[in-house]
Amino acid sequence: MGLRTNVALPLHIEQSLKSVRPLPFVVNKVLELAKEDPVDFQAMSRTIASDQVLSALIMSVANSAGLSNRYKQITSLKQAMLMLGRQTVVQTVITFTLQSMQSVGSATKWPLGGERFWRHSLAVGTMASQLAVKLGLPYPEEAFVAGLVHDIGKIIMLNEYKTPYAQLLQSTRNNLTPLFLNEKKIIGCNHAEVGAALCIRWKIPTPLTTAVEEHHLTPTSVFAAIVGLVGTANRLVKLLGYGDGSNAFISLHPNAALALTRLSIADKIDLFQNLGPTVAKLGNMTLEPTDATDEAAVTVSRDATAVYFDLTNATEEELLICGAVRLGYTQLNYIRSVEDAGELRSDLQNILITDRTDKWSKSKGWHAILSFEAWRQKQPPQLGNRVNYVKLMQWLELGLNAKAGAPAPAPTPAHAPPPDVVDAPEESTPVDSAPVDNTPEEQPATAE
Repeated sequence: MGLRTNVALPLHIEQSLKSVRPLPFVVNKVLELAKEDPVDFQAMSRTIASDQVLSALIMSVANSAGLSNRYKQITSLKQAMLMLGRQTVVQTVITFTLQSMQSVGSATKWPLGGERFWRHSLAVGTMASQLAVKLGLPYPEEAFVAGLVHDIGKIIMLNEYKTPYAQLLQSTRNNLTPLFLNEKKIIGCNHAEVGAALCIRWKIPTPLTTAVEEHHLTPTSVFAAIVGLVGTANRLVKLLGYGDGSNAFISLHPNAALALTRLSIADKIDLFQNLGPTVAKLGNMTLEPTDATDEAAVTVSRDATAVYFDLTNATEEELLICGAVRLGYTQLNYIRSVEDAGELRSDLQNILITDRTDKWSKSKGWHAILSFEAWRQKQPPQLGNRVNYVKLMQWLELGLNAKAGAPAPAPTPAHAPPPDVVDAPEESTPVDSAPVDNTPEEQPATAE
């Protein structure tokens, strides 16, 4: 089964891809072994033992402070892997290997810092993996890898075009066209296509390669499940504020978050709240220490407020639930009729978020009603079924906190547009000098 597109990449991009060294044998072998049930840790340890650096890393992680308090010193690689478990071993091997490859691991020219690019990628991989587990899907490791490399094409393009591409990344934050469409107009290919081409070169399995290629599109292939996981994870991670993917848009296509509708409210809250500790743990193993303040840890509890959701678009509803959890609200419920409301709790401030204000405007018992539809109508019509997630989070934060009687905090880096970044001039492959077009082209089946 082939990939969706058959795009001809620019010659210099093709040459850049050829200069990327092949993915080490150990990575593909570990992925292959991870599919077995039960996992043959003896075979996996023999594979990882062939790489001294990875072996030392796994031993170091297993003997870290978090585990050494409970277990004696771990002295064998197999014992270390048994202690860590399949998922942690796979995630550590893949993440460290990619970041160690100079041609893709170095994102030093990324606006606002390469560490933030990798933290975003790490969060998307982690979210995709945790979604797979919550949904009972049999490939959490593959979902992690696909999420981790979903934006890898941006690094290839940044290394090739340097300052002009960095400026394109920066300018796209504030205009009305998503990055992947601007890339296509100006360069002739987009980062998802470049990333998929690199995955083919690395012999990454076809389902994962397809997820990289289609993560901005509505899934239509036979691999729609894993494509949907990565696309959904990407949108949720943006709302939760982890790292920086330099693309301010998320999709409200009705099918863009269908996987989430299978989870209970409690599962969603658990998923969103637990992402931070997992990303922090894996990031501490593989990323350089950082003073970045964009982590999305919830520091304020809003337990005195109950938030109810009734929206006609499932994707809108799921993303707004994610945003509410990001802001510290955990008393969340669906509601579909006036009868469902019954007697709202008098000890809580009950807030409704809906796009059906005609249905609820005369209902009683609400502390406040937030009209998502009214906010959408104020957004530029050129966006179609997309929204700027920074503006969405600002609206949600100000609306909920004001209605709940809480002081609205100053915008955090996760919710505020980043400052302009000016790069020093350097030699680079020129990007077409035409200005960025803010008028989106019609593109079928786009998800964001």
